[in-house]
Amino acid sequence: MRLVLYLRNFFPILLLLTMMVISCSSKTTPEEIAATFIKQSETAFEEGNILALKKLVSSNYQDTHNRGAGDVIAIAAAYIRSSKSMHLLSDLDSAYFEGDLIQARILTAFAARPIMDKSVLGRMQADIYWFDITLAEESGGWKLVAALWQQATVEDFFEDRSRD
Repeated sequence: MRLVLYLRNFFPILLLLTMMVISCSSKTTPEEIAATFIKQSETAFEEGNILALKKLVSSNYQDTHNRGAGDVIAIAAAYIRSSKSMHLLSDLDSAYFEGDLIQARILTAFAARPIMDKSVLGRMQADIYWFDITLAEESGGWKLVAALWQQATVEDFFEDRSRD
């Protein structure tokens, strides 16, 4: 009887530990981590949720243009506020570990209408950018610590980048 009571109390702890191991073991490749980060960013942008975006940016953010976390959040907030609605389509070009950091390159289209797939981009107005981002693990999650972006074109979505 004591053993049954002991196991009954122990089972929830064992279940919790198992779930933690499973959740920690998933999303271990740089591509999976970057893809998750991109999805979180897209959702925050599309919902106009500046607070959610802020949570994805490290307080240690610093880029080559000497912008800090507050600056990059202000840029994102201005972009969100200037649009009635925002829809994104992103294509992860590459992601790899560089020490403890993840370096990723993403092609993203921003539009006022939903972007069902890249084939419609030529028929709609969209802002398209290449983003080179650096992610670092902080407080159990991945956060943006640096980013560079430059204007891109619709054609970039259709180029064969596997040769690079």
